[in-house]
Amino acid sequence: MNDRGMIGICKRAMGKKTNDVCVRGWLSNVLTEVSARLNDEVVYSDRYLLATVEYAPGGFSHYPDYSGDVPGRWIHALTMLERCGIPQPRLRHVVQRVLSFQREDGGFHRPGQTMEAVDRASLYGNGWLLQGLADFAEHEGSPDVVTALVGLGEFYLRKVRYWFTPQEKERYVTYGHGFNCLSHALSGIVKIYRLSKDRRFLVLA
Repeated sequence: MNDRGMIGICKRAMGKKTNDVCVRGWLSNVLTEVSARLNDEVVYSDRYLLATVEYAPGGFSHYPDYSGDVPGRWIHALTMLERCGIPQPRLRHVVQRVLSFQREDGGFHRPGQTMEAVDRASLYGNGWLLQGLADFAEHEGSPDVVTALVGLGEFYLRKVRYWFTPQEKERYVTYGHGFNCLSHALSGIVKIYRLSKDRRFLVLA
C-alpha cells in the first residue's frame, strides 16, 4: 500500500503478532485523538474505571448496576487502538487491576450477590468485560488473563441455568431485551473457547 493510504498491514512494535492493522493519515489523527480522550485520567481515572468491579465505598460510576461495563468497553477500545499501532501504556495496568477484583465465583459483581440472583444489569456489564478481556488476551497472549477468562466462563456456565427457569422464560416473552443481557456475551464466550480449547464454552455458546 502506498504512503497516502489510510490503512495498511505492519508489524506491531509492542506485541508478538505481525498482521495487525496500522493506520495512517487522517484516520491515524482521528484515532490518536480518541486515544488521548480515553487516556484522560481526569475523565477516565483508575478509580472511575474500577468502580463497577471494586465497589469501594464512595466510588462513582454513571452505570453502577452494570458490573464491569465501563472497564470492559474501555479495555476493548484501547486494545483495538493498540492493534492499530497506537501504544496504550495504561492498558496492562488497568487490566491487572480489574482482574484483582474477580469474585470467588468467577464473576464481577457487587459483594454478596448470589449465583441464583438473575441480575440482568450486572450480567450485561459482565458481557462487556468478557469481550474486552478476551480481545486483550487474543492480542497479548497473557496466560493470567486467559485463566481469569476461564473463571468468568465457568461463572456463566453455572449462572445460565437460572436464566431459563419457567418463570424467567415467561418474562422474556414480555421483555425480550432481558435475554440480551445474557446473549450479548456470546462472542466473548466463543473467544474463551478459542483461547482455552475447552469445549464446554463452545457448547455453552
